Amino acid sequence: MVLQKRKRRVLNTPVDTEVVAATVTPISIEAMVLTFGGIKTYFKRLKYKGCPPCIKGSHSPDGSLPTSVFDMGRDVFVREMYDLFKDISPHSQTGQNYFIQLAQYVATLDKHERIVDFTEGNILWYLRYTEKRVLKGEIKKGTYAVARNSISALLKNMNKSSLARKLPVIRKQKESAIPYNTLSDSELTKIGKN
Repeated sequence: MVLQKRKRRVLNTPVDTEVVAATVTPISIEAMVLTFGGIKTYFKRLKYKGCPPCIKGSHSPDGSLPTSVFDMGRDVFVREMYDLFKDISPHSQTGQNYFIQLAQYVATLDKHERIVDFTEGNILWYLRYTEKRVLKGEIKKGTYAVARNSISALLKNMNKSSLARKLPVIRKQKESAIPYNTLSDSELTKIGKN
């Protein structure tokens, strides 16, 4: 006796091809706030020259900016960055770290009167500028590595992987770390007895 598989009949059901138009409510830049790891990130900072930090204190509302800020007319850029960041998990602090690096990138471009965008020329200029700061001793090599890695991650999220591959490689990063003196067992015992 030969066993045969039972043929399953697939019913062709008509698919509704009518597209329903969705109403999109634009969000104001003032309301563009995301929370990463419990820390609020205010995207309105990107709109103003130098990405001014929000004022902290009991007398200022959440996300208040200094009174003297200059609007750079970057609404489209701010919206693009908000759309890019809203896909990052709010449970980790990765988004906050990326935003800090993005704000430094924008502030540096503003300081040197460059157009704020993610073109190859701007990105390579920024990384060369940051590398020069490392050579002058203004920042550590690890800080430079964080900036480079954050920009690389943002480029990959923007589907610009080919540009991310062009970023300079940081060599001997671990050698630049400052070692800390450790305590011997006898020193630890003395501390424990006190």
